[in-house]
Amino acid sequence: MSAFHPGQWQKNSKHAKEYFSEMMADYLVEKGKDVGAWGHGAVALGLRGLVQKEHFCRLVDGLHPLTAESLTQRQREDRRSYLGTVLSAPKSFSLVAVLGQDDRLVRLFNESVDETMEIASTYAGVRVRANGHDDDAHTGNMVYARFTHDVSRALDPALHAHIPIFNCTKDADGEWKALQSAPLFERRRLLSEILLGKLASGRVNLDTKLFKQRTVSRSQESRRN
Repeated sequence: MSAFHPGQWQKNSKHAKEYFSEMMADYLVEKGKDVGAWGHGAVALGLRGLVQKEHFCRLVDGLHPLTAESLTQRQREDRRSYLGTVLSAPKSFSLVAVLGQDDRLVRLFNESVDETMEIASTYAGVRVRANGHDDDAHTGNMVYARFTHDVSRALDPALHAHIPIFNCTKDADGEWKALQSAPLFERRRLLSEILLGKLASGRVNLDTKLFKQRTVSRSQESRRN
């Protein structure tokens, strides 16, 4: 099963901004739940916590989310805005988490997605042209947000996270450049296995902890009787 889907680049600025509104609709966000959270790499731009529409839209336009100054050199209308990536939990995991209303598993999923995306960020780079040749230079950072939802468009239990990865990464000189996404596609199988491994091991740990808690509780109750 593939759990890491890099998706496609969004090149239409208008549609890219509408994407945020979609994620605020019933399909992606239920009442009382967070709209979305900035990933670890967004800290370099001063972004933490919940995603604000103004910051999201500025990044779509290639602008600094806080100052609205140009972030990258290329500002064409058809520029790549973000890579629409999706990370998904296995069906069995989703069924237990959603139908069983198990918040522990939802938290585990979000934590596993965040950790997987931090690993994915280490593969980020930029395309540089030197001596008439195009080469990739490693940067190791990405700017992205996480929007988690627990049902599919068909309203079936399907725990997944939409991860818009913005077209910017900071190079070794501290300048923001366009993101080279090829390494993510090349390693999508590896990243899928990493996510699935984290979910599997995390679930075992949760089950073990619950078993121990129940054992202690039964032992205490037995002493009282």
